[in-house]
Amino acid sequence: MYVVSGFSRTVVRLKADTTYCGKREPRTMGYSERPMKRRVPMVLAAACAATWMTGHVAAQFRNGVNLFVLQVTVTDSNGRFVTGLLRDEFSVYEDNAERPIEQFSAGRVPVSLGILVDISGSMEGRRFEDARQAVEKLLERFHEDDQMFLGVFNNTVTFPAQWTNDHAALLQSLSGVKPHGGTYLYSAVSAALPVLNRGPNRKKALVIISDGDDNERMAGLNRDLLVRAVRQARQSEALIYVIAIGVPKPPLEQWLSLAPEARRRFFYDPPVDVDVLRQLTDPTGGYTQLAPSTTDLPSTVISIADDLSAQYMIGFESEHADGRLRALKVTTHNSRNLVRAKTGYASP
Repeated sequence: MYVVSGFSRTVVRLKADTTYCGKREPRTMGYSERPMKRRVPMVLAAACAATWMTGHVAAQFRNGVNLFVLQVTVTDSNGRFVTGLLRDEFSVYEDNAERPIEQFSAGRVPVSLGILVDISGSMEGRRFEDARQAVEKLLERFHEDDQMFLGVFNNTVTFPAQWTNDHAALLQSLSGVKPHGGTYLYSAVSAALPVLNRGPNRKKALVIISDGDDNERMAGLNRDLLVRAVRQARQSEALIYVIAIGVPKPPLEQWLSLAPEARRRFFYDPPVDVDVLRQLTDPTGGYTQLAPSTTDLPSTVISIADDLSAQYMIGFESEHADGRLRALKVTTHNSRNLVRAKTGYASP
């Protein structure tokens, strides 16, 4: 199993201070010495949660200024999640200009999750059954306040399960599906993102399980479909994760040195072009992960679920709403650690 993703350096400084809605508790408060004040943290926590629950509608535009929410993953040099950081330990930059952090959450928040499953002909048999079981394993990591939808795609894309928290019903919608046809991956993403953007929870992610590259058009002629999908992804706050079943596409010189039989095998079961998939996932703050075998799928989906659970949510106000691409960067204060977040945003 291989994780393929882009990271930028970050910093982390651990402190013992208590935070409310991402702000450090004032030392002069003295609430621990006044019994009636013990309710304050609970009230503030509820208010903070309400901010995120209602943010989808109210926080899109405020006083003519766009509020954009970033989902940020921080890991150490060993790939372990770094949790417990405070609001003032982060910095957000838009086109290299630091922006004030307006909203912050370091705890778990409900997720609007879209799942896209490849049902092209190459997924027939064991691959599709293992993919279905991987979806079941993924759903086990989510809660009642999370909402999901399911899409399946080959030459077309359909959504057999709309927004629901009924895991059994979502899995049942895969029953009777018979894989066939091509892999119109980019068009499927373009169809799924508008559905995901309307999700009830502000935190959003799209997980795609596929065993091949987009083949809606002949090689090299589907570039505009990828560009369209990437543009839509940049206009969304959602993370995109791709689980690619197979082996990575070899470099050209290695390809030319393969024996004829090996080339024929790739003709019937094409390798995965990881670099192309990264163009879709990495700018969103998600990643592409290769699963050489379908037996790797359960651990792969668990890694994605854990990634979503460990993230920070950071909201900042952008002064730009002109549709132009704006570079984004998130840092903390420890160069030994890594941060992964959306690298750019273009207002719709």
